[in-house]
Amino acid sequence: YYSISAEPQSMRWRVVVTEGEGVLVTVRNHRCPLQASWVKEIWCDADYFDRPWMCDIEIPTRAAHPGDNAFFVAVYGKNATYSIAFWRGHENCHDFTGSGRNEGLDFCAGIVPYTTWRYDNYNNVDSQAECLFEELYQHFRVQPCYTGVTPECNATLQQFACYESFHRCDAQGFFTGTCRQSCDAVVYECANWFETVDLEHYNCTSSRYIDGNAHVCTGNPSFANIDPASQAFLGPDPDLLLFKSSPSNASSA
Repeated sequence: YYSISAEPQSMRWRVVVTEGEGVLVTVRNHRCPLQASWVKEIWCDADYFDRPWMCDIEIPTRAAHPGDNAFFVAVYGKNATYSIAFWRGHENCHDFTGSGRNEGLDFCAGIVPYTTWRYDNYNNVDSQAECLFEELYQHFRVQPCYTGVTPECNATLQQFACYESFHRCDAQGFFTGTCRQSCDAVVYECANWFETVDLEHYNCTSSRYIDGNAHVCTGNPSFANIDPASQAFLGPDPDLLLFKSSPSNASSA
């Protein structure tokens, strides 16, 4: 088999084994194995991951794409019956209808208005987002001087967890990373750095984030107005909370 696209796009090959012990699936960027510079391979059988007999090989991100327009698929196996399907570009993406509740969203209902990467079970991804939110909340709610978060912080953490779970698709169907502005929004609304609450992995200076003013990324467009240079409650010391004091009123004798 071979798959062709006019330009680099997201790719997904799905093999479903309907009979037999299993098959070995290989995708490479050259017809000749010895000349291929990019190869992905899986063994698909009843024990495969969490979907027995159904296996995917994906190129979901622009960074993962080798830059070729033609791919060759080889399937090996004994006495096996299987089917193979192929999707490219926006065929790998999905638009929710309304809030998405009818398609499995609950925690993230209404928070994913953009075209997102296609999943088989959106309810599972929604549950993953809720679990991430609970982890984030537990870290942000316990502070030296108080416990809890503001409603604004709570809502921003929820949105951030959904953006980390439901990735926006770009014009070529690649899923994109979270906008840096979405991270800055958490810092602004929660008045705390991620590293201060022992979540260094989500530090807003990390290269895992994308500048929403220059590239397509996953997040709320309104967060693009968050300017960490001018809207900062935190100084250079992450452990020091800054509060703006109001002028004292002179009391009359």
